Amino acid sequence: MVRENKKKIKFNFIDVIILVIVILALILGYKLVIGKSTKTVENNTTPITFTIEGKEVAKEICDKIIVGSKAFNSATGEYLGVIKDVTYNNSTKIEYNPVKDVIEKYNLEDKYNVYVTVEADAVETEKDLIVNGETIKVGKQLYFKSKGFAAESYIVDVDIVDSANTEQ
Repeated sequence: MVRENKKKIKFNFIDVIILVIVILALILGYKLVIGKSTKTVENNTTPITFTIEGKEVAKEICDKIIVGSKAFNSATGEYLGVIKDVTYNNSTKIEYNPVKDVIEKYNLEDKYNVYVTVEADAVETEKDLIVNGETIKVGKQLYFKSKGFAAESYIVDVDIVDSANTEQ
């Protein structure tokens, strides 16, 4: 005769408490990680435009930015809006010239500062304008990308679009 040793698993009060703590930790972790990326559609959005500046960009890259294409945060992949305007001008540099003992300003050859205006719907809070979880403020660094273009940039202008003055 072969006897099977079956051990009964016993749960005591401490095991139940540990199990509840683990389950609560998993739920909290889910809400913090997954909950942030889940966006809800807000009815109280405000149309805004914001302009980003990319410094010392090659002319060939500037020409690849297409008005009407979608703009994204390249670090998070979040949608930012639609590109409405693109302008660029020569990049300049200011340096001290020890030979002449003066500070000189000169243009960088084949490098441009590009300004991309993006139109988006933002949730307006007391302190911020938020587009898909991304706070939009002047001076904020933004990793920006669109089709054919990606750059580390800064937000240089933010405007709330007046709905009474929009195109008809």
